[in-house]
Amino acid sequence: MVNFLTPEKSEKSYGIRPSEVAANKIQRHLQDLLTKRPRVYRRTLTRYIDLAYILLDCIDRILQFLTSELLSASSDKEFDELTPSAEDNADIMVIREKLQNTTNLLDSYSQLGKRFNSSEENDKACSNAEIIKTYGDTFSQGAMINTGYKEVNQCADLINYWYTTRIQYMTIRHRAYQNLQIPNWVGYIIVMYGKAHANGTQEQFVKWFKSWCDNANNDFSNKYAVPKELTLLKKHLYPNDLTLDALIIYDILLDKCYVDLTSLDLPVKLDANFIVTLMKEQLPEYKTIIQTRFSKQMDYIEQINLTATNSVDAEVIDE
Repeated sequence: MVNFLTPEKSEKSYGIRPSEVAANKIQRHLQDLLTKRPRVYRRTLTRYIDLAYILLDCIDRILQFLTSELLSASSDKEFDELTPSAEDNADIMVIREKLQNTTNLLDSYSQLGKRFNSSEENDKACSNAEIIKTYGDTFSQGAMINTGYKEVNQCADLINYWYTTRIQYMTIRHRAYQNLQIPNWVGYIIVMYGKAHANGTQEQFVKWFKSWCDNANNDFSNKYAVPKELTLLKKHLYPNDLTLDALIIYDILLDKCYVDLTSLDLPVKLDANFIVTLMKEQLPEYKTIIQTRFSKQMDYIEQINLTATNSVDAEVIDE
């Protein structure tokens, strides 16, 4: 037996309550947004623009419904009192005018946002290209300079090999790395080389690092700019990872090869005190060494046993 007192489930309810609940929820959310003013990603701002257009479309549909009700007054006495009056018509016109003004304003804002994003992307692309070229040129020149010490030359050659083999390859094939990380990567490569030198294993380290670069390029799915060992070192740095060798080699490389990278008019530059900062955090007992590393550099060079290059080596490098 059919229960005529209860609507069938297949019937769709056109009550206004669900829309009111949703609208009030959106209104509270937006008011909270205006009150707290949280920082949001640009992608989220774009979504808010899309939301604004959706809400404007909702208003337009409401106006269409109200206008339709004005034009088709119901003959059903039950709904006579619900039919909009002339005053309602005036209100609808006011709302529609405000809707058009708001739509025009939003269109202008949206276009401005698109132009800003386009300009920002062009500036970013230009900046990235300049960063890649500047660092590439500097590392290439650094690999050809005789710094006066075999190990420092070897470290400069390794950095150039990594950069030309891996970073410039990724510039063409991948977008999954951040140029802003280049100075940190360089710093940690020197930290790793310095530790290997202190352990007498720098030859094995250089061979391993270059092999990683070659193998990474052979695996297109590999989107890492540096070995995972370097990434882990960044996350978990211990005092015994830092050595006097790395400190002195870093200073010589800056002085002989990379000094221009410390004063770039770009979003990314090499930090002259990169290893100094790490040592101050991890090895406070190195305070005196840090303070005297320039005045007593020759003593420290002798202490870590760097190999001075002879005149023949210098002539070959200069060529």
